[in-house]
This record gives sequence, C-alpha cells and structure tokens, in this order.
Amino acid sequence: MKETLILILFLSGTALANSVIPPTPNKGLDKDFSLRAFYKWSKINWMLDINKTARENEDDFKSYSFGAKYRIHKNLKASATISRQFGNRHDNDWIKDGIWKWTDTSKRGETFSFIDIIPRALFSFLPGERWVGELRVRYAHNFFNSQNTIKLRPRLTYFHFDKKGPLFNIFLQYEAYLPLNYGTKSIYEKWVYLGFLYHFNKWFKPGFFLAQKSLTWGSSESATRLVPSKPYEVTHKANVVGFNLIFKIPD
Repeated sequence: MKETLILILFLSGTALANSVIPPTPNKGLDKDFSLRAFYKWSKINWMLDINKTARENEDDFKSYSFGAKYRIHKNLKASATISRQFGNRHDNDWIKDGIWKWTDTSKRGETFSFIDIIPRALFSFLPGERWVGELRVRYAHNFFNSQNTIKLRPRLTYFHFDKKGPLFNIFLQYEAYLPLNYGTKSIYEKWVYLGFLYHFNKWFKPGFFLAQKSLTWGSSESATRLVPSKPYEVTHKANVVGFNLIFKIPD
C-alpha cells in the first residue's frame, strides 16, 4: 500500500511538471506581408512600415513602424524607429487559467524603440556584377516589459543590372537576437532568410523571401511558482514565407 501511494504521488508530480511546459509544435507555415514606403526630405530618408503575419502556431502578429535613416558616410548609415506591435509572445505569457495556455496577445499593444548602425561595403572580390555586404546592429527597447535586446543582422546581397540600372537583387541574411536582461540563452531568437527583390522601376520594388526561425522560451513565473524544481527551456521553430511591397515616394 505504501509503495502504491509513493508511485501515485510520483506519477502525479511528473504529470504536473509536464503540464507546466508549453507545447512546441514546429509544423506549419507563417505568412508575412509588409508594405513599406520611403520619402527623402532634408537629407533624411523617412520610412513608414506596416507588417502583418498570419502565424500557424502563435497569435497573429502586426506592427506599425515609423523611422528615419541618415547616411553618415557612403559606407555607414544610422537610423531610429518607433514601432507599435501586437502579437508578441514572452516567457510569462504561459499561464494557468483553469488549464495551462498561452495568453492571447493578438490585441495587446507593445511599443518599441530601435536604434540602428548599418555599416556596408562593396565586395568587389566576389564574382559577378556587384555584391554588397552589410551588418545591421540594432538596439531594441520594449517599453511594455523593459526588455532590452541587441539584434545582429549580417546580410549579403547580389545586384543584377541591365542598361537602365538595377533589375533585381537576391539576398542571404542571418539575424540573431541577444537578450540583455531576460531569457535563459545567449541567443534568444535566430532567423535565416533567402530573398528576392525586383526593381520594377525606381519608385516600386516588389519582393518575397523564405525564412526559418527558431526561438527559446524559458520558465514562466507562473510555472516557477508551481513547480520551482522543474525549470524548462522550450525551443520553437517555424518556416516563414514573406511578401514585400516597397515604394519610394518621389521627392
């Protein structure tokens, strides 16, 4: 009888510990759509960006961003952006409300500020007409939860020209999110992109990309309070297909 009771308690504790761990479905395809407009005024390139993503295993995401980019040197740019976002998911969004579930964040607004430094250079040693390499270094602050992140995004772009100028470009890009005051890993989230942009004319550039993302959630405060001896790390992966419409408003 005593052994049976111990076994029941053990199995109950194991089930309870497992129930606090979020599920990690890695199947499905996220669909990303963005509309971006640029206008150059007083040597500053102003930008408006509207982005919406239908996500398979997370709440849908949308953002509205406004920023300005300035060329400090022919090989160096800097920018500042304010963004209002809906649908972000954080560790503490895994809660127990009768059952364990993710908080619905599709209508929860979060405000971000971004500061970017973007060095770039012509890679003339590579074959072809023109290769450009750049490294975007972004500092991101989330006013909703005071989380700070450094984002590193190296990118290599190949430009193809015809007689009138650039006809299209293909890019390969990697992005890593380095959390400064949250998370359980040194790289919280990472992306790999392969994309294409067609230069329809100097005012309009449609494009698309394929991407794969991976991010790691750590134990939520709710889960830690309930089972303090069972911390967890959960890695979520997703494939993404994206479509972009880029407009340059005439001066």
